[in-house]
Amino acid sequence: MEETEKSRPIDEPIFEEKTVRELSDLIASISDKDFMYDLFGCLFTPAELKDFGNRWKLVKALDAGKKQREISKELSMSLCNITRGARELKKENSAFKKLLEIYKKDNNKFEITDEAIDYMDAQKDFIISTKNLCKSFSLESGFFSKESKKVYAVDDVNLLIPRGSTYGLAGESGCGKSTTAKCLVKMFPVTSGQIIFKSADGQEYDVTQLKGKKLKSYREKIKYVFQDPSRSLNPRMNVLQILTDGLKHSEKKLSREQMILKAQQIIQLVGLDKSDLYRKPNEFSGGQRQRISIARALIMECEFIICDEVVSALDVSIQGQVLNLLCELRKKLNLSILFIAHDLKVTCYFCDRIGVMYRGVMVEEAPAKDFDKNCLHPYTKLLFETVDSGNQFKNVEVKTMLQKEDGCPYAHRCLMAQEICCKQKPELKEISENHFVRCFFCSK
Repeated sequence: MEETEKSRPIDEPIFEEKTVRELSDLIASISDKDFMYDLFGCLFTPAELKDFGNRWKLVKALDAGKKQREISKELSMSLCNITRGARELKKENSAFKKLLEIYKKDNNKFEITDEAIDYMDAQKDFIISTKNLCKSFSLESGFFSKESKKVYAVDDVNLLIPRGSTYGLAGESGCGKSTTAKCLVKMFPVTSGQIIFKSADGQEYDVTQLKGKKLKSYREKIKYVFQDPSRSLNPRMNVLQILTDGLKHSEKKLSREQMILKAQQIIQLVGLDKSDLYRKPNEFSGGQRQRISIARALIMECEFIICDEVVSALDVSIQGQVLNLLCELRKKLNLSILFIAHDLKVTCYFCDRIGVMYRGVMVEEAPAKDFDKNCLHPYTKLLFETVDSGNQFKNVEVKTMLQKEDGCPYAHRCLMAQEICCKQKPELKEISENHFVRCFFCSK
């Protein structure tokens, strides 16, 4: 949020030298982060009220019992907006009513912490977020099939990916990483939950509701790079046709000359030559084919890229080259990346934040820096031990969930498991700063 002229409540100057940005962050004293997130969207759109200071002025005026027409003159607000604010305050679970109670309880002041500022900055400038995302697949098909038998692939996943950052999803095969990613691009319709995408121009889209032209426009902003480029690249087309095929059907409506010029620029950006545009995919190595897949995503000028196991099938030296390329592209183009991988060491090197999934559930989430030393969940520790020792998992693929379990998804493999783990599902709780763990017995 841009720093503007100081905003002050109507009746007393409680904020003194605080800027508008700090006004947004004064909610730091509230421990319920879902409430903090909902607070900004519960009343008005950014176009209606430019900053949180204005919202707070309105709440204080309504709480003081001032009439709506009087408030309208003082704050230069429409009666419609003021009426909506008054209606919100009357609700039993009103966010602003809770804020007023905390404000009065703490002698008309709030405590602002650095952690809360970081959290609220991420909330304000995220690119994609999910709330209670669930996806299940029916085991039977046909008109007379029963809906009782299902595979629960993703269960109550909450993601928040800040713009310009790299978020890593790690776990064994079958844990729900790719299914989560495919729900983000709407390859799979979600069973329940919400996916919010925030474009560079500030517009927010509920991805689950997008159809037709709006869905097509959204898919130009978010691109998917698959694990095996030999399957995702059409062997009958040359590289130029592969890169420009999407542009022919995009909203940009470029001429053939413009498309060729754009393809030449992109192919050089990923480390290949202009002459490579007229060769076919089978003439390239695995690493070069993966560069072409990345170029195909970048040519659409996307904002968000999903990299699904993009280096797992490559040699170690080629893995490093592709990862370094992605790092350079992220800095040059301000890209946001969802990076899916089995190898937690690679994920720690490349990502800013990591989420570990098991059987469709997020079991741990933390900053990538020193995650190998600070991880707490037994499953995460097992993943790191396996990478260090070079041994393979006894169960290469995660056990499929055919019914929703009441207990911890990892209880059947956990050495720390007790009776409560089988009967009750632990919450994803914050153990330390920005470090969340789903376990009854993990502590800092």
